[in-house]
Amino acid sequence: MRVPDSWVGKTLRELELRQRLGITVVAIHDILTDKMAASSNPDVRLKDSDTLLVAGSDEDLAQAAEEK
Repeated sequence: MRVPDSWVGKTLRELELRQRLGITVVAIHDILTDKMAASSNPDVRLKDSDTLLVAGSDEDLAQAAEEK
């Protein structure tokens, strides 16, 4: 999924996606550099050029996709 605008500049730790939405970010892909990184560092700041590989239930993923 693309990083919602409200997530840009925030870290995975700040977003608390697992606690708040029930999803887990597995990897982060920067489309500008074509680099993929495992999301093991919760303090990496998300960029608008990032896409996320996420895991969760269909309902939780749908809720995450609605974030702006």
